[in-house]
Amino acid sequence: MKVNIKNIISGFALVGMLGLNSCSDFLEKNPLSAVSTETFWRNQSDAENALAGVYQTLVTSHWTIGFGGLRTQIDGLSDDGYGNASWPDAFNVPQSGDITSTTGGVVRKYYTIPYQGIAACNDFLKNVDRVPEFDQAVKEQFIAEVRFIRAWHYATLVQMFGGVIIVPEDIDLNDALLPRSSKEETVEYILSDLDYAIDKLEDVAYEGRAVKGSARGLKMRVLLYNERWSEAAQVGKDIMNSGLFSISSDWAGIFDGTDQAGNPEIMFSIVFQAPTMRHEFDRMYGDWGSCAPLMDLVDEFECLDGKRIDESPLYDPANPYINRDPRMELTVVHVGENRPYYNIPLESGEKPTDHLWQKGLFLDQAPPSGATNADQDIVLIRYADVLLMYAEAMNEANGPSQEIIDAINLVRQRPGIDMPALENNFDKASLREQIRHERRVELAGEGLRFFDIKRWNIAHEVVPDQLVPGSVTESTPDGVNRVFAQKQYLWPIPQSEIDQNPLLEQNPGY
Repeated sequence: MKVNIKNIISGFALVGMLGLNSCSDFLEKNPLSAVSTETFWRNQSDAENALAGVYQTLVTSHWTIGFGGLRTQIDGLSDDGYGNASWPDAFNVPQSGDITSTTGGVVRKYYTIPYQGIAACNDFLKNVDRVPEFDQAVKEQFIAEVRFIRAWHYATLVQMFGGVIIVPEDIDLNDALLPRSSKEETVEYILSDLDYAIDKLEDVAYEGRAVKGSARGLKMRVLLYNERWSEAAQVGKDIMNSGLFSISSDWAGIFDGTDQAGNPEIMFSIVFQAPTMRHEFDRMYGDWGSCAPLMDLVDEFECLDGKRIDESPLYDPANPYINRDPRMELTVVHVGENRPYYNIPLESGEKPTDHLWQKGLFLDQAPPSGATNADQDIVLIRYADVLLMYAEAMNEANGPSQEIIDAINLVRQRPGIDMPALENNFDKASLREQIRHERRVELAGEGLRFFDIKRWNIAHEVVPDQLVPGSVTESTPDGVNRVFAQKQYLWPIPQSEIDQNPLLEQNPGY
């Protein structure tokens, strides 16, 4: 199988981008839009500018759905949320099940954007040796950061499409027909990049640029997603033993920008800095409701006694939002509660699901507008996720243990949340379900639920259980169920790629 990727990556050799990092000097690197590859790469400063450009590939546009500052939107394809907006990126199409090989918007962008990022990474790796008098240790650090980001982009592709094209660093764009690798081959390639990064990156706390813990966190996720349980557990143990990361005492501050600098729980994030690097998170989720939490997610949160709502005497169906896990109030805005940025309560029927996201919103500002410079960092890997991945990997590999329960309880009992501790009285199957529950309530709105329900092979069961909000009418009294067909576990390779190479086989069902 071959595919022509020339149209995807041409013009992206040396991208015109600003840098991103919590360090101000790195954030203020110059744009590279007007430089020539032949006259660039003159000194270490040029390499730093190119590295900043590579980081920028994680940001994309502040309006690009499912990437950058709008990662929460991908939860609108799961049983946690509902994507209300057709604009931008035709995000309502995937949740209707009406995906074809010619679907544009977010479906196509999930293919093209990672390859643009890979092109920037490859350009860096191909040219970095041209820099004269480049300190070898610094150069190896830069290369490790770039290979980590390249692994991130390939991991995104695998999650959506399965096995994909592995693009050589020295590709000739005039002859860009390449074979599509298997999923197993692609995963091994990702792991090789991450192993290099783990070997070369500094073993220090995260401060805005990739560190050893960042690469270990992504490697753990890749291994877990591919059911390599024992390997994933070992990487998790390495992270835990490093002592560099821990559970934060300010759960909301991890996401809303008020407690992100030096936060011990954050292991990797997309770093924003207004006004040049901003996003529309506050406006999209804080008032527009372009992706809104579903009641099914709200019902998942336990009562304060640690029991589910169908078991707890604390649950009152007439007042369903009281006596609940504190993370519920920190995650969603519900009917009767003041809307973010407005001192007026949210009314039933005002928003598609009667809920808005609160998690991640920076609330200490006027109502967001086009002039608002939202720049809270978007967390991609954090220690609580590592603990829950560790619990899952250990349970799948070896069955229940006190060590697994202890890892989960660190998440449940963080200061300010203080949910009752679990006891070690589970069998393997029941602990599996408990861990899945813990992931759902802890990680809601972080763009992970969609990938969780796909890798657990339950998306086709749990997504169609959800009604399309507002679909109950006189003519459809039972409402309209959402769709997740079997073929949607993988998205289609864009038809334009198939057209350029008839030998390229499409994913099943398209």
